[in-house]
Amino acid sequence: TTAAASLDGRESDGGDKAFGFRIFPQIHLKLIWYTADDEFPPSATILLPENIFPALSIEDIVVLSEQLVARLGGKGFCP
Repeated sequence: TTAAASLDGRESDGGDKAFGFRIFPQIHLKLIWYTADDEFPPSATILLPENIFPALSIEDIVVLSEQLVARLGGKGFCP
């Protein structure tokens, strides 16, 4: 929660915890976190809006997702 708030993440609905992130003025991502249970390990899902594809290439979306997860994990931006 603190890591998401440091990136201006807003609590949202879904999973065990979910946050929305405003990446660009018109592009918002949603990260949904699921805690571990007896059957499955912890996991997360990033939901992308349809308007991201005209704005960014697939490679840029991958890097954006990696950077978001790295920042949430306490790491800085990778060069």
